[in-house]
Amino acid sequence: MLPTSFRLNLPFNYIQSVRLAHAIMETDYQVCLSPEDQAKFSLLKQKFGAKYTITQDPMPVLSGLKISHSELKTSVGSIQRSLVYPHAIFDYCRELWPKQRESRFVFAGLVTGQRRTFFENLLDRNYPGTQFDLDSWIQPNLWSRIKLKLAQELGIKYIPKAAKHQCNDIVLWSSQRGRSYPIKAWDDEYFKLMAKAEFVLCPNGDYVWTYRFFEAVMCGAIPVIESDCSAYDGFRFQTIATPLSNMTWSREDAEHNYHLCRSRLTIPKDLLEAEIEKLLAGNSIAPDKQLLGG
Repeated sequence: MLPTSFRLNLPFNYIQSVRLAHAIMETDYQVCLSPEDQAKFSLLKQKFGAKYTITQDPMPVLSGLKISHSELKTSVGSIQRSLVYPHAIFDYCRELWPKQRESRFVFAGLVTGQRRTFFENLLDRNYPGTQFDLDSWIQPNLWSRIKLKLAQELGIKYIPKAAKHQCNDIVLWSSQRGRSYPIKAWDDEYFKLMAKAEFVLCPNGDYVWTYRFFEAVMCGAIPVIESDCSAYDGFRFQTIATPLSNMTWSREDAEHNYHLCRSRLTIPKDLLEAEIEKLLAGNSIAPDKQLLGG
């Protein structure tokens, strides 16, 4: 008889792995987590009812799961996606769409040196002569990073606050929050902020692609990108080369993006369960050597 409970051989330091695990938790299989991974999924259980069991007992491990952060590839056996998200997150974000969006442009996230240059150029091109002190926006985030580092070293739970400012039509939300668990797995304020916006600014991440692009699409906002890449093919977006004043939000574009994103980033439950069954039947289950002391 094939096992119905297993662990996932995934590096949960990547949100890419957490989203894949959450998607597998939507199947009828039982995902088992080690106690040290519980904090990474606690908010997903609270918000979406993510199903998992915490145990230290030896369990089989489901292999055949692969992620590549640099190439933006996620695989479950023969099924390949760029990213895999659970249906529950798409459903929730769609419910956040308001009748009227109160913000024109929003950015929420960590401001690196590269992104600082992005915002300096963006403000100079679109609001010449505007006096906006980027340091007053970014500096609280630097202090937040120091406190987060200290909290991690001392084992203290700490959720950084965001520094929120507005410059003309742009709401700037600088935060270190998305870098630590448990809020790294789900930051409700972040998604609600994007759902209020017509456009979300999407400067490049560690690579050209960024999670923010797809999360903005889920929330009905149109991404404004710094650089294009193949992962964005087929989506309707704006680039920073276009003046912000010339951009017009369209529900048709938002709906197109949402449905395209959902079709690309989710796996139907029956298809996912069938693929997991193939992996199990193909002897892709191996003992958890670490738990067995091997």
